[in-house]
Amino acid sequence: MENISFFILSIISILLGALLFANKRLSILGFYSFLIALPTSNLFNPFLSISGVFFYDFYFLILFSYFIITIVIKERIGKTSLISLTILFSFIVLYGFVFLYKGAIIDKYLLRDFRPFLTLIYSMLILTFINNNFVYVKKKILTINNFLSVLIFAFFFKIVISFIIMLYPSSFTSDIYYNEQSSRYIDATSFIAALFLVSLFSIDRRMINVNKFLLAICMSFSFMILIISNSRTLLAITLFLVLFGGNLKVYKKIIFATFLGGGTYFYVNYFGISRILSIDVLTSLTTRYAPAINKIGEMSIIEIFFGYGFRTFFEIPWFGYRGLDSYLNSIDSMYLTFFVKYGICSIFLIVLFLKLITKNITDKKHRFLIISFFLLIFLTYSPLYQSYAIIYVFYLILLPIILEVKNKEDIYKEMKSK
Repeated sequence: MENISFFILSIISILLGALLFANKRLSILGFYSFLIALPTSNLFNPFLSISGVFFYDFYFLILFSYFIITIVIKERIGKTSLISLTILFSFIVLYGFVFLYKGAIIDKYLLRDFRPFLTLIYSMLILTFINNNFVYVKKKILTINNFLSVLIFAFFFKIVISFIIMLYPSSFTSDIYYNEQSSRYIDATSFIAALFLVSLFSIDRRMINVNKFLLAICMSFSFMILIISNSRTLLAITLFLVLFGGNLKVYKKIIFATFLGGGTYFYVNYFGISRILSIDVLTSLTTRYAPAINKIGEMSIIEIFFGYGFRTFFEIPWFGYRGLDSYLNSIDSMYLTFFVKYGICSIFLIVLFLKLITKNITDKKHRFLIISFFLLIFLTYSPLYQSYAIIYVFYLILLPIILEVKNKEDIYKEMKSK
């Protein structure tokens, strides 16, 4: 069943990729809608991948081919994108030579270390393709109301999925963790919901001709998606950024905090979820960070600058009770994970990621809040190692374009009416 699912999803990705040569807009929007609607929780990874290859990799392979053809034939590529891509490939090659020098061992741990680089490359491909090829159809790419409709469908579907998992956890997996945490569902849409709320309350909504009914539904579903994620980090960061960075009056901030905080409190109490209300956070973080801190303590001066390189993994002893591999390529901190692997040089990867996700955001406050969101997320998550990271990166690349186009249309209408 798992292999069949992967095969079907891969065929759909290939077909959507082939559509690039016939209808670029339909291909991009179809693929985005396809990605955001699928349940991408780690629980479903066996259905989404085989031996570390994910179904969406095939789409990006075709997109990369299109990218190369565009460079060779049409010579349509921004210098910034080309420079970033060249530097990234140089980074990979450099560490590849170091890896070979140390004694190459090609296994799953090496292949897993390429996922962050693939996510960065995929992000550059999407960004370059949209910005260079959609110039003449930007006004038709997607209206804000259609964009909200896609989000609403995806959010609703994930909420339904999460409740089905809660009712029949053993039908989806025999993993002890997922059976015990069946009331917790987190995937790409959990991050999108948080980012949506941060964006919603940071931009000037008067400049957006949006259907208020759709906006209200999308906002409500975003609250629900965040609550069922049971992620203290996502909840706390979203609340913090909206309260201290949102364009809201004080009483509206109080209402926002009450709805999000109250909803979370009633949810975790109803299902008896103790972990999210635990105040022993520092002890938990110390335990999670320990595998990386131990390695950092053994670093030489050269390794502080360049890290241990590819195929560095961390031993997570407590994974044993789930019968899982106790060696992981990342821990619950992007900063520590990257520092152990690439030392101070890892700053380049973090800066490049932040640059890519905010490239299309012209509003300074909005850009600041999105960057702040990820700088805080990096404390307890390693986003670039998440298989579904490319989905919310895709969302961040598309959203500013849709908002910007709509703003221009509104300004044009106002000028015309005068």
